[in-house]
Amino acid sequence: MQIVLAMLVGATTLAKTAPPPRVAPERVREAIEFGRSAGEARLAQYEIKTAETWLVNCDTAFLRIAQLAASMQRSEKTLIESEVPDAFAANEVHVYVHARFQAAARNLPNIDYVMLARPTGGGRLETVLPRSLDRFVRQVPPDPSYFGPARIAKSVRAAFPPQALVAGGHVRIVFEGGAIETVPLDEALVARIK
Repeated sequence: MQIVLAMLVGATTLAKTAPPPRVAPERVREAIEFGRSAGEARLAQYEIKTAETWLVNCDTAFLRIAQLAASMQRSEKTLIESEVPDAFAANEVHVYVHARFQAAARNLPNIDYVMLARPTGGGRLETVLPRSLDRFVRQVPPDPSYFGPARIAKSVRAAFPPQALVAGGHVRIVFEGGAIETVPLDEALVARIK
């Protein structure tokens, strides 16, 4: 019995740590071509919400690859499909939550956690926990008119399966100290995400 239980626990651990699949090769090629011809504005991360002292945005494998292709082109190099790193081509959505500079704010918020909720039918929502979560401290970019000390805050980057980011769902942000904000995901926003 103990051996079977140990095998099940080991199998569960392996399943949880399995890397996400890469996007299809044709999608990688399409993203490379898009990155070579798109302007900077079309290569920006997808804005989900900008509040007074924090913001949420996201990217996808398509956008990460396009950004890499554009960056290499500016360096007079060409990105080829076989050179796209797995971290860029992983079929997952990265959701970023950062503090946003506000000169009048005494303290900028520190972000502790982020999760998604998606509709499952019958008016119910299912909570989707991130596949991976990175917490990091970053310097919050100030307003160009600000002349004062640098401000820092804790940010979060969370990876989710693409099907978790759907209209009718929401992003739930947990701030240090326990405050929670919920950001709805509408059809117009989700339709913009490639």
